[in-house]
Amino acid sequence: MSKFTQPPLNYQDLFASLGVAYIVFDGNDPEFTIVAENKAHADMAMVKREDVIGKPLLEAFPDESEEYAKKGESRLLASIRKVLATGESDTMDELRYDLKDPNGVLTTKYWEVTHYPVFEDEKVRAVCQQTQDITDRVLARRELKVTKDQLGRVLEYGGVGTWIWDLKRDVIAADKNLAR
Repeated sequence: MSKFTQPPLNYQDLFASLGVAYIVFDGNDPEFTIVAENKAHADMAMVKREDVIGKPLLEAFPDESEEYAKKGESRLLASIRKVLATGESDTMDELRYDLKDPNGVLTTKYWEVTHYPVFEDEKVRAVCQQTQDITDRVLARRELKVTKDQLGRVLEYGGVGTWIWDLKRDVIAADKNLAR
């Protein structure tokens, strides 16, 4: 029987190489200084890791939202604070958080963001943020809604009746024009 021994796993290397975008904030710092960012996050956020690590969150990634401009309240910071207060993860299904591209042009972006507590001795020491760019999905959903609304108006104004037959349930649904 052969013994196979592996060197201990370097978790910093593992974190840096994950294909999912992660960034970590200092939970003891009210400005949420960035203590780690993996390559996937840096690529997605269009930044160099060395330019954001060690900076407060809002300095590295300014909140350009209307809500923040009007009230000084950031939904992103509120989510991080919630994780620190409860010790439980928090997911933001759709967050508009615009970022500057490498040329300094502000780009509209939508994100799905989940914040996870990182514990040390049963106390939240840091907050890890998993981020997914959902901009294409959000814009496609909005475009589909506009197209659906336009089609509905065209059918209504044109007096065209439409119907759908659900074969499994043997149910027919019709619009007002067909009913007339």
